Amino acid sequence: MRCSCGSTGNVTEFPRAAQEGIEIGLMLGKVAESESLNLTDTDVEAALAERAAEERTSPAAIRAVLESNGGLEALRNRTQAKKVLDFLRSSAIIEEKVV
Repeated sequence: MRCSCGSTGNVTEFPRAAQEGIEIGLMLGKVAESESLNLTDTDVEAALAERAAEERTSPAAIRAVLESNGGLEALRNRTQAKKVLDFLRSSAIIEEKVV
């Protein structure tokens, strides 16, 4: 998450940004639950393959690194959030108004 603090380095913005991040995560979790958007092994494997392609390595190597540094859960969380956001985008009804 990016710091939303100004160039003065005001760290008082961190708690607010953290709170917003938590609230967004909770909302996405609720949508995932209500729409049965369960994260599957296939979703995780696809995310590992995508990251491996970006880093020009194998999915197994990415998994090993993430398992060793505790990052696999973060990858799962990002993958779940992406799945929910993709669902919301595909479900959105967008109307254009001519002004």
